[in-house]
Amino acid sequence: MKKSKKATSSVSIIGGADGPTSVFVAEPNENQGIIERIKKNSYRRKRNKAEKGIEADPHTLEEVTAYLIEEYGAKELSSRSDQYEEARSNLKESLILEHRPELLGDLQEVAPPDPTSEESVLTFLEKMEERSQIAREVSDEEIPMDFHIYIIRIPEGGEIEFILEHNFAHLSCSFSGSKKATKILERLCQDVYLYYGVTQEDIENQSERYSSLVTILTSK
Repeated sequence: MKKSKKATSSVSIIGGADGPTSVFVAEPNENQGIIERIKKNSYRRKRNKAEKGIEADPHTLEEVTAYLIEEYGAKELSSRSDQYEEARSNLKESLILEHRPELLGDLQEVAPPDPTSEESVLTFLEKMEERSQIAREVSDEEIPMDFHIYIIRIPEGGEIEFILEHNFAHLSCSFSGSKKATKILERLCQDVYLYYGVTQEDIENQSERYSSLVTILTSK
């Protein structure tokens, strides 16, 4: 008589400083292990190819701003908009966690919940919200930000958002639209990251700027 395999589930917690937090439970799948290995091997090959093609050719965030405007007609989002405020608050919390975690007191590290306990999950979410509130109340003197958002809309119905924060040298992008539009916007995002580029020091030290570029290029 064959022994039955014990069913297991994997739990993922997504979110935090960059947005709402959710808890997902993935059901077991017999083929999941093989599929994951294939995906990892494919990703590794694409990443190696991307890394080999990177050369030092950096530009400043000021130059990136000019490139967005002149090359793509990007428009800066008003600092009075809700979208701006939400994105700024999310990035501010991330910057505090990375550079000034002591400002968050005991909440600089929040232990993940027991996914089998509703009370544990609710407590976790409450602590995450409490931490976000503390981050919002940190003064601009403690975390001085030079924050900007630029929006590009394309005829295919899509939109891409670039966030630039000059004091902490942060660049990120997000986009949405139809399947056709997202392919165009994905290439646009890659083009801007390539223009921002990396220094030789970034390559040698595999800095965060270098890792971000590799990740963006690997996504194509």
